[in-house]
Amino acid sequence: MVLPRLGSDMVLGLLATIRERQGYIDEAIALLRRRQIISINSRDQRAGLLARHDRIEELRACAALDGHEEAVQQLAQLLEKGEDVEGAIAVYGQAGGPAARNPNSAYELAQLLARHGRAERRSL
Repeated sequence: MVLPRLGSDMVLGLLATIRERQGYIDEAIALLRRRQIISINSRDQRAGLLARHDRIEELRACAALDGHEEAVQQLAQLLEKGEDVEGAIAVYGQAGGPAARNPNSAYELAQLLARHGRAERRSL
């Protein structure tokens, strides 16, 4: 039986999953920082890990980086869950940030506003 070769990013992701399940969160995060590819199948494993363990400041740092839309979404969801709706809105609305240029983030922001009765109809 021939097993497929796993790339280093895949191996790091799998090891991080094992370390998280063992309760070694800091080690899992360190492993994921070593990856070359941040997002696999449009999922950012590190952003998910940080969100699951309420690591808000680290997640905020990831969300501030260009190209980390998954971290933006995870941070906004975590803040909303913690009833910080204004903080969640601010994450999506950062002028010039990654969320401002992403149509998916605009959609997520619209959904967030609608969930909290903040959507207004405006005529042009």
